[in-house]
Amino acid sequence: VNGYATDEIIDLYYLTRQSDASVESLTTYLAADFATGAIGHKLVAGFDYARRRNIYFDAYTDTIGQFDLTAPEYFERDIASYGPLIEDEYGGLLRTHGFYINNQMAIGPIQLLVGLRHDRYRAQSFGLDREGGSAWLPRAGIVYNINPDSSIYASYVTGFEPPDPSINAPQFGGPFDPQDSRLFELGFKQSLFNNRMFASAAVYEIERTNVVVYANDPDDPDLNRQRGGERSRGFELEVNGEVMPGLSIIANYAYNDSIITDDVDPALIGRTKE
Repeated sequence: VNGYATDEIIDLYYLTRQSDASVESLTTYLAADFATGAIGHKLVAGFDYARRRNIYFDAYTDTIGQFDLTAPEYFERDIASYGPLIEDEYGGLLRTHGFYINNQMAIGPIQLLVGLRHDRYRAQSFGLDREGGSAWLPRAGIVYNINPDSSIYASYVTGFEPPDPSINAPQFGGPFDPQDSRLFELGFKQSLFNNRMFASAAVYEIERTNVVVYANDPDDPDLNRQRGGERSRGFELEVNGEVMPGLSIIANYAYNDSIITDDVDPALIGRTKE
Protein backbone atom coordinates (compact mmCIF):
# COMPACT_ATOMS: atom_id res chain seq x y z
CA VAL A 1 0.00 0.00 0.00
CA ASN A 2 1.61 3.26 -1.19
CA GLY A 3 5.00 1.54 -1.15
CA TYR A 4 5.06 1.50 2.65
CA ALA A 5 3.22 -1.72 3.44
CA THR A 6 2.29 -5.16 2.16
CA ASP A 7 -0.27 -7.60 3.50
CA GLU A 8 2.33 -8.78 6.02
CA ILE A 9 4.99 -6.07 6.47
CA ILE A 10 4.72 -2.38 7.41
CA ASP A 11 7.70 -0.04 7.10
CA LEU A 12 8.29 2.02 10.24
CA TYR A 13 9.14 5.72 10.33
CA TYR A 14 9.65 8.22 13.11
CA LEU A 15 8.16 11.73 13.07
CA THR A 16 8.03 14.55 15.60
CA ARG A 17 6.13 17.74 14.86
CA GLN A 18 6.01 21.13 16.54
CA SER A 19 3.50 23.81 15.60
CA ASP A 20 3.09 27.49 16.35
CA ALA A 21 -0.30 29.02 15.56
CA SER A 22 -1.87 32.39 16.22
CA VAL A 23 -5.04 34.15 15.06
CA GLU A 24 -5.94 37.84 15.28
CA SER A 25 -9.26 39.23 14.10
CA LEU A 26 -11.26 42.45 14.07
CA THR A 27 -14.91 42.97 13.12
CA THR A 28 -16.86 46.21 13.13
CA TYR A 29 -20.12 47.32 11.54
CA LEU A 30 -22.75 50.05 11.46
CA ALA A 31 -26.50 49.45 11.23
CA ALA A 32 -29.36 51.77 10.38
CA ASP A 33 -33.16 51.42 10.07
CA PHE A 34 -35.02 53.89 7.90
CA ALA A 35 -37.76 54.15 5.29
CA THR A 36 -38.06 55.61 1.81
CA GLY A 37 -41.74 56.02 1.18
CA ALA A 38 -43.46 52.65 1.65
CA ILE A 39 -40.16 50.74 1.66
CA GLY A 40 -38.47 49.92 4.95
CA HIS A 41 -34.69 49.48 5.01
CA LYS A 42 -32.29 47.71 7.36
CA LEU A 43 -28.84 48.75 6.19
CA VAL A 44 -25.66 47.14 7.53
CA ALA A 45 -22.13 48.13 6.47
CA GLY A 46 -19.02 46.61 7.97
CA PHE A 47 -15.35 45.75 7.84
CA ASP A 48 -13.43 42.72 9.05
CA TYR A 49 -9.77 41.79 9.25
CA ALA A 50 -8.00 38.54 10.14
CA ARG A 51 -4.38 37.49 10.46
CA ARG A 52 -3.60 33.78 10.73
CA ARG A 53 -0.11 32.39 11.26
CA ASN A 54 0.60 28.65 11.19
CA ILE A 55 4.20 27.42 11.33
CA TYR A 56 5.08 23.71 11.45
CA PHE A 57 8.46 22.09 12.12
CA ASP A 58 8.87 18.40 11.33
CA ALA A 59 11.78 16.15 12.14
CA TYR A 60 11.58 12.64 10.72
CA THR A 61 13.51 9.60 9.56
CA ASP A 62 13.69 7.34 6.59
CA THR A 63 12.76 3.71 7.24
CA ILE A 64 13.89 2.64 10.73
CA GLY A 65 12.69 -0.94 10.52
CA GLN A 66 9.73 -3.11 9.75
CA PHE A 67 6.76 -4.49 11.65
CA ASP A 68 5.71 -8.04 10.81
CA LEU A 69 1.94 -8.45 11.10
CA THR A 70 2.23 -12.22 11.07
CA ALA A 71 4.77 -12.31 13.93
CA PRO A 72 4.44 -9.01 15.83
CA GLU A 73 7.06 -8.02 18.39
CA TYR A 74 6.36 -5.25 20.90
CA PHE A 75 9.22 -3.47 22.65
CA GLU A 76 10.37 0.05 23.53
CA ARG A 77 12.51 1.58 20.80
CA ASP A 78 15.53 3.81 21.36
CA ILE A 79 14.79 7.09 19.57
CA ALA A 80 18.39 8.24 20.01
CA SER A 81 19.55 5.39 17.77
CA TYR A 82 17.70 6.75 14.76
CA GLY A 83 20.59 9.03 13.84
CA PRO A 84 20.31 12.49 12.27
CA LEU A 85 16.73 13.47 11.55
CA ILE A 86 15.50 15.05 8.34
CA GLU A 87 14.12 18.49 9.17
CA ASP A 88 11.41 20.42 7.35
CA GLU A 89 9.71 23.73 8.14
CA TYR A 90 6.51 24.81 6.41
CA GLY A 91 3.37 26.85 6.83
CA GLY A 92 2.97 30.57 6.47
CA LEU A 93 1.03 33.74 7.07
CA LEU A 94 -2.40 34.72 5.73
CA ARG A 95 -3.95 38.18 6.04
CA THR A 96 -7.49 38.89 4.85
CA HIS A 97 -9.70 41.93 5.01
CA GLY A 98 -13.06 42.78 3.54
CA PHE A 99 -15.81 45.33 3.58
CA TYR A 100 -19.47 44.76 2.86
CA ILE A 101 -22.85 46.42 2.65
CA ASN A 102 -26.25 44.72 2.92
CA ASN A 103 -29.67 46.28 2.48
CA GLN A 104 -32.75 44.36 3.64
CA MET A 105 -35.91 45.96 2.29
CA ALA A 106 -39.53 45.33 3.29
CA ILE A 107 -42.14 46.01 0.61
CA GLY A 108 -45.51 44.78 1.83
CA PRO A 109 -45.37 40.96 2.03
CA ILE A 110 -41.99 40.90 0.28
CA GLN A 111 -38.58 41.13 1.94
CA LEU A 112 -35.65 41.71 -0.39
CA LEU A 113 -31.96 41.46 0.48
CA VAL A 114 -29.17 42.76 -1.73
CA GLY A 115 -25.54 42.90 -0.71
CA LEU A 116 -22.01 43.29 -1.96
CA ARG A 117 -18.72 42.31 -0.36
CA HIS A 118 -15.12 42.88 -1.40
CA ASP A 119 -12.45 40.52 -0.05
CA ARG A 120 -8.69 40.87 -0.38
CA TYR A 121 -5.94 38.60 0.88
CA ARG A 122 -2.15 38.54 1.20
CA ALA A 123 -0.36 35.28 1.87
CA GLN A 124 3.16 33.98 2.13
CA SER A 125 4.15 30.35 2.45
CA PHE A 126 7.64 28.91 2.95
CA GLY A 127 9.26 28.50 -0.45
CA LEU A 128 7.02 31.06 -2.17
CA ASP A 129 7.02 34.78 -2.77
CA ARG A 130 4.24 36.84 -1.26
CA GLU A 131 1.01 36.57 -3.23
CA GLY A 132 -2.46 38.01 -3.06
CA GLY A 133 -5.78 38.51 -4.74
CA SER A 134 -9.23 39.97 -4.37
CA ALA A 135 -12.83 39.36 -5.39
CA TRP A 136 -16.20 41.10 -5.50
CA LEU A 137 -18.92 38.91 -3.99
CA PRO A 138 -22.57 39.77 -4.66
CA ARG A 139 -25.48 38.20 -2.81
CA ALA A 140 -29.26 38.46 -3.06
CA GLY A 141 -32.33 36.98 -1.44
CA ILE A 142 -36.09 37.34 -1.47
CA VAL A 143 -38.84 36.17 0.89
CA TYR A 144 -42.53 36.28 0.03
CA ASN A 145 -44.93 35.92 2.95
CA ILE A 146 -47.93 34.08 1.52
CA ASN A 147 -49.77 34.54 4.82
CA PRO A 148 -48.71 34.94 8.47
CA ASP A 149 -47.86 31.22 8.66
CA SER A 150 -46.33 30.49 5.24
CA SER A 151 -43.48 31.87 3.18
CA ILE A 152 -41.30 31.01 0.22
CA TYR A 153 -37.78 32.23 -0.33
CA ALA A 154 -34.89 32.20 -2.79
CA SER A 155 -31.25 33.12 -2.26
CA TYR A 156 -28.02 33.50 -4.21
CA VAL A 157 -24.66 33.72 -2.44
CA THR A 158 -21.09 33.80 -3.74
CA GLY A 159 -17.93 32.87 -1.83
CA PHE A 160 -14.17 33.28 -2.01
CA GLU A 161 -11.57 31.32 -0.02
CA PRO A 162 -7.80 32.01 -0.22
CA PRO A 163 -5.45 29.01 -0.33
CA ASP A 164 -4.29 27.68 3.03
CA PRO A 165 -0.61 28.65 3.53
CA SER A 166 -0.04 25.34 5.33
CA ILE A 167 -0.49 23.37 2.08
CA ASN A 168 0.30 26.06 -0.48
CA ALA A 169 4.04 25.37 -0.61
CA PRO A 170 5.56 23.56 -3.64
CA GLN A 171 6.27 20.36 -1.69
CA PHE A 172 2.51 20.00 -1.16
CA GLY A 173 1.58 20.76 -4.78
CA GLY A 174 1.16 24.54 -4.51
CA PRO A 175 0.86 27.33 -5.20
CA PHE A 176 -2.92 27.14 -5.60
CA ASP A 177 -5.53 29.61 -6.79
CA PRO A 178 -8.30 30.81 -4.44
CA GLN A 179 -11.48 28.74 -4.34
CA ASP A 180 -14.67 30.33 -5.65
CA SER A 181 -18.21 29.17 -4.86
CA ARG A 182 -21.85 29.90 -5.67
CA LEU A 183 -25.01 28.82 -3.84
CA PHE A 184 -28.56 28.82 -5.20
CA GLU A 185 -31.39 27.89 -2.82
CA LEU A 186 -35.18 27.82 -3.06
CA GLY A 187 -37.35 26.95 -0.08
CA PHE A 188 -40.69 26.96 1.71
CA LYS A 189 -41.43 27.46 5.43
CA GLN A 190 -44.68 26.72 7.26
CA SER A 191 -45.79 27.38 10.82
CA LEU A 192 -48.31 24.87 12.23
CA PHE A 193 -50.64 24.58 15.23
CA ASN A 194 -50.33 28.18 16.43
CA ASN A 195 -46.56 28.22 16.06
CA ARG A 196 -46.05 25.03 18.05
CA MET A 197 -44.51 23.26 15.07
CA PHE A 198 -42.50 24.34 12.05
CA ALA A 199 -41.92 22.64 8.71
CA SER A 200 -39.49 23.56 5.96
CA ALA A 201 -38.36 22.28 2.58
CA ALA A 202 -35.51 23.47 0.39
CA VAL A 203 -33.67 22.59 -2.80
CA TYR A 204 -30.17 23.85 -3.53
CA GLU A 205 -27.20 23.81 -5.85
CA ILE A 206 -23.61 24.57 -4.83
CA GLU A 207 -20.83 25.07 -7.35
CA ARG A 208 -17.15 25.28 -6.39
CA THR A 209 -14.12 25.92 -8.60
CA ASN A 210 -10.38 25.59 -7.91
CA VAL A 211 -10.94 22.93 -5.24
CA VAL A 212 -7.81 21.59 -3.55
CA VAL A 213 -7.90 17.78 -3.23
CA TYR A 214 -5.42 15.03 -2.43
CA ALA A 215 -3.43 13.95 -5.47
CA ASN A 216 -3.46 10.29 -4.31
CA ASP A 217 0.15 9.96 -5.40
CA PRO A 218 1.51 6.66 -3.96
CA ASP A 219 5.04 8.11 -3.93
CA ASP A 220 4.02 11.33 -2.15
CA PRO A 221 1.02 10.98 0.21
CA ASP A 222 1.24 14.68 1.21
CA LEU A 223 0.82 15.94 -2.36
CA ASN A 224 -2.29 17.95 -3.29
CA ARG A 225 -3.62 19.22 -6.60
CA GLN A 226 -6.29 21.62 -7.76
CA ARG A 227 -9.53 20.44 -9.33
CA GLY A 228 -11.41 22.61 -11.83
CA GLY A 229 -14.91 22.23 -10.44
CA GLU A 230 -17.46 20.37 -8.33
CA ARG A 231 -21.24 20.63 -8.11
CA SER A 232 -23.64 19.55 -5.37
CA ARG A 233 -27.41 19.36 -5.77
CA GLY A 234 -29.93 18.23 -3.21
CA PHE A 235 -32.90 18.91 -1.01
CA GLU A 236 -33.71 19.05 2.71
CA LEU A 237 -36.94 18.42 4.64
CA GLU A 238 -37.44 19.22 8.32
CA VAL A 239 -40.24 19.21 10.89
CA ASN A 240 -39.74 20.23 14.50
CA GLY A 241 -41.79 21.49 17.39
CA GLU A 242 -43.81 20.63 20.47
CA VAL A 243 -46.57 18.11 19.82
CA MET A 244 -47.91 18.48 23.35
CA PRO A 245 -46.56 19.81 26.63
CA GLY A 246 -43.43 17.87 27.43
CA LEU A 247 -43.21 16.12 24.05
CA SER A 248 -41.18 17.59 21.18
CA ILE A 249 -40.18 16.05 17.87
CA ILE A 250 -37.40 16.71 15.39
CA ALA A 251 -37.44 14.96 12.04
CA ASN A 252 -35.32 15.76 9.01
CA TYR A 253 -34.18 14.20 5.78
CA ALA A 254 -31.46 15.39 3.41
CA TYR A 255 -30.34 14.19 0.00
CA ASN A 256 -27.16 15.37 -1.69
CA ASP A 257 -25.66 14.44 -5.06
CA SER A 258 -22.12 15.77 -5.58
CA ILE A 259 -20.19 15.27 -8.79
CA ILE A 260 -16.94 16.39 -10.38
CA THR A 261 -17.61 18.83 -13.22
CA ASP A 262 -14.05 19.75 -14.27
CA ASP A 263 -10.77 17.92 -13.77
CA VAL A 264 -7.42 17.43 -15.50
CA ASP A 265 -8.34 13.74 -15.65
CA PRO A 266 -11.30 13.48 -18.08
CA ALA A 267 -12.23 10.08 -16.65
CA LEU A 268 -13.24 11.72 -13.35
CA ILE A 269 -15.70 14.20 -14.86
CA GLY A 270 -19.25 13.22 -13.97
CA ARG A 271 -18.18 10.93 -11.14
CA THR A 272 -19.27 11.30 -7.53
CA LYS A 273 -16.80 13.49 -5.67
CA GLU A 274 -14.71 12.01 -2.88
